[in-house]
Amino acid sequence: MSAAPLRVAVLLYPGAVFFEIALATDTLAAHGVQLWWATPDGSAHAASNGARLAADGGYAEMATQHWDAVLIPGGDPGSIVVPGSSNAALRAVHAQGAVMAGICAGALVLAAAGLLRGRRATHTYTPRYASPEAVATTAPYWDGLLYDESDVVVDGPFVTAKPWATVGWTGALMQQLGLWDEAAATQLAAYHARPCAPPARLAPVVVMSAPTLPFLPYALPEIGEEEIAEVVDTLRSGWITTGPKTQRFERDFSAYLGGEGLHAIAVNSATAGLHLALEALGVGPGDEVITTTHTFTATAEVVRYLGADVKLVDIDPATLNIDPQAVAAAIGPRTKAIVPVHYAGLAADMPALLDLARQHGLKVVEDAAHALPSTSRGALVGTLASDATVFSFYANKTITTGEGGMLVTRDTALAARAKVMRLHGMSRDAFDRFTAQVPSWYYEIVAPGFKYNLTDIAAALGLHQLRRADDFQRRRARIAALYDEGFAGLPVITAPAAPAGEKHAWHIYALRLAPEAAVDRNTFIERLYARGIGCSVHYIPLHLHPYWRDRYGLVPAMYPHSQAAYERLVSLPIYTRMSDGDAARVIEAVRAVLAGA
Repeated sequence: MSAAPLRVAVLLYPGAVFFEIALATDTLAAHGVQLWWATPDGSAHAASNGARLAADGGYAEMATQHWDAVLIPGGDPGSIVVPGSSNAALRAVHAQGAVMAGICAGALVLAAAGLLRGRRATHTYTPRYASPEAVATTAPYWDGLLYDESDVVVDGPFVTAKPWATVGWTGALMQQLGLWDEAAATQLAAYHARPCAPPARLAPVVVMSAPTLPFLPYALPEIGEEEIAEVVDTLRSGWITTGPKTQRFERDFSAYLGGEGLHAIAVNSATAGLHLALEALGVGPGDEVITTTHTFTATAEVVRYLGADVKLVDIDPATLNIDPQAVAAAIGPRTKAIVPVHYAGLAADMPALLDLARQHGLKVVEDAAHALPSTSRGALVGTLASDATVFSFYANKTITTGEGGMLVTRDTALAARAKVMRLHGMSRDAFDRFTAQVPSWYYEIVAPGFKYNLTDIAAALGLHQLRRADDFQRRRARIAALYDEGFAGLPVITAPAAPAGEKHAWHIYALRLAPEAAVDRNTFIERLYARGIGCSVHYIPLHLHPYWRDRYGLVPAMYPHSQAAYERLVSLPIYTRMSDGDAARVIEAVRAVLAGA
């Protein structure tokens, strides 16, 4: 079965050199490349030798279709990119993953060779045609270079072609593709009034195939130079475990949330923070803690650490968050606390849950692993009326310390207990003992604590990540908006959005396949991976895992909404290092899989 032809658009303008475009068209057509052409105004142009160039409308129409590549002949690609009518169209095509090649007319085949090598873009640039404004406007469109070093001069990000170099390129590529003969040489020489011997050092042409874009992983952290410098400074400081930078991070985190009287206790994971919070609240054997089945096991396992039991409840299908009505129905005489999870970064219905807690005298510990920064009724999660809130700084979270978390509370006694228990139950931490200027070696163990402290190396990352948290959230929200728009009309349920005026952290974009989708969830994931798109599932509900299922006798029918969501749910990539073009790749892949392509 032969591969599908590559679709390549050629953007023309009055005065384009049609003769060599015609030769290139024949060359590319022989290798399964289909060319269309467009002009800014959609006007018709006929190549001098009747080349197979099909009129395909103007730039705006071109932007509505799929292209593997867009080739821009002409001495200056800026002259094509800069005009107002073409800018938006080219940005749209580039965002969809098309290779963009700006070329001199005589090098059309060379640009095709760049495409077929899987290069992201090529750009030969002749400055005599371009203004500085054109250069500045054009530069963001080009991601790579391909050139014959014997015939060009490299100048920063651009390549300057020596006179007539493009004639040699055309001849060399046609020769290596087996399409060069005396007739072609004679035609080119006559057209340019100059013999055209191929340059000696042009790289070999590879077998033509569709370009391969790099695999787009499900998640990647964004670590900047400031974070790296802070980590290096920590390593050089001589203090790498819990110390001054952890303390700074705790102070900065409290200040970021802005809640009066907040204590922030840095820990080495959100799991540790949940454990410390529930321990400090006195949860123990004989108690019961209510949480959602639609979460990671850490939310529930910390309850078992303390000898208490877990009561799992279903979710609201509209939000995928814990259902307050299910919580109300589950409250019993042994209920000690509620642990709501802000799933995907959308705040749970905290007013309803806090009201239930007040009515029944229950403690509330928020699992906010996904929820920085998220709001509930305009207030940041972490500043609400719960007893404690725990954030995660795992590698795929909005901000990261590699591994880490933060317990936040207004309860001074809870904060004091958590600080002691996070480091073996010691009455003093190591930083105080080892940095004192007077003998300070004595400490006491006041409880059998844990090893949950955050290191200064991790805190060094957090100091700068925290400063970027709002920018990170805005970027994730932008990708979510692109997804919502791109999935319109498909048999899917887009990710639940925050109410008007509220902030969604967008840790996860949870797409659900509608019942009428022609593909099941598992096949959908396999086909996305085959198209180079990483994805995941959040979550396999706790009631399906052997430990929780067998301990509490759970069956899917007890959790119809979570079960239904799980069976058709896919988490798509959503992180700050993604470009709009990456998001467009995801959208295109989703649409193609659902169309059966």
